[in-house]
Amino acid sequence: MASALSAPRVLGGKYALGRVLGSGTQGAVYEAENLLVGKKVAVKVMSRDLARDGSLRDAFLTEARITARVAHPHVVDMIDLGLDREGTPFIVMELLEGETLSEILERRGPLPLPYACELMAQVLEAVAAAHREGIVHCDLKPSNVFVSHRRPDQPVVKVFDFGIAEGGMHTRRGGAGTPLYMAPEQATGGDVDARADVFAAGAMLYEMLTGEPPFPFDSLRQIVIAAQSGNFEPLDARLPAVPAEISAAVELSLAADRELRLQSVHGLLAVLSLHASGSRRPQRLASQASGEPIPLVAKPAPPAPAEQVAPRDPGDGLNIPRAPRMPSMEDLEYTYDWDERDDRRDDPGNDSRDDDLQKALRAVRGLEPRRAWGTASIALGAGFALGAALCGWVLY
Repeated sequence: MASALSAPRVLGGKYALGRVLGSGTQGAVYEAENLLVGKKVAVKVMSRDLARDGSLRDAFLTEARITARVAHPHVVDMIDLGLDREGTPFIVMELLEGETLSEILERRGPLPLPYACELMAQVLEAVAAAHREGIVHCDLKPSNVFVSHRRPDQPVVKVFDFGIAEGGMHTRRGGAGTPLYMAPEQATGGDVDARADVFAAGAMLYEMLTGEPPFPFDSLRQIVIAAQSGNFEPLDARLPAVPAEISAAVELSLAADRELRLQSVHGLLAVLSLHASGSRRPQRLASQASGEPIPLVAKPAPPAPAEQVAPRDPGDGLNIPRAPRMPSMEDLEYTYDWDERDDRRDDPGNDSRDDDLQKALRAVRGLEPRRAWGTASIALGAGFALGAALCGWVLY
């Protein structure tokens, strides 16, 4: 494995490098500061050994250009691109605080359904934005997803590392990617399109919910054979309580034949959005700093202020409450009891479901006004009486 480059202290005349945030075969990522504006950034510096290879150097630069094309809140923001004094390329990105999805899974194991759906929905929004630009990520996996918690109940996802992304929706890849999340056609060097990212997303969601990928084998050959045969334990067999539509969406995403697979990320996103609303998020998350649970604070809607009228005299300070609102005809319409109908529907002595529904519709349309007008007369009489009493109190 190539060693990470010992970068100069300042790159491009303005990026002062600090601590190493991470390193890998491509190079290292540093926390840095733009000396001209004093802004903290992240700088990815390519390994000096790899930079000598023209094709690898071009691929590194392509990552920056592709990422910059996908302007989306859930894609890491690409700020700058440059070369150091020896011609080694570096990429400047926004500095993120948090942890990768792989670190969350390693520390916490399986995630609660609403939280997993929320994270994955944000990933899919980013991937959909890339697809609109004609870009296939080709390497979606938990370690390429960064999660920040700016507020305890609002996780923010950033997708990064478009290093092997393709600029065309039908491109031959020759097996590049991460085996555990690669579609069969990608693993065998076939033509890759957006449906390869659908497969990877399904594999990620499966792992987020169960704690392990759908094809948990050690060798590439075992993984490819299992993926090609669709040999994985169904999600609802692992998690009987998971909603049927989630299990079905995952199974369709992992179809070996891409013609039988979900044809875009929008299908999976639509299903996940049903289970990722704020009211259904998990009640406790873990802090990325300490690992201790953070209570999620549900923010109820503020109570509506009581209606008031202006004081009778600007100087007397009286606030007289308004009289109760007169009932409208909509308030007095016949309300059909659906539960009661369901209890009665099997009784042959009662009206059928269609007859009941028509009865309710006739009542709403005013074809059965007797009940509504009788109630209206009582309500209107009570309203006038209350209004007269209030007027008497005010005049007194």
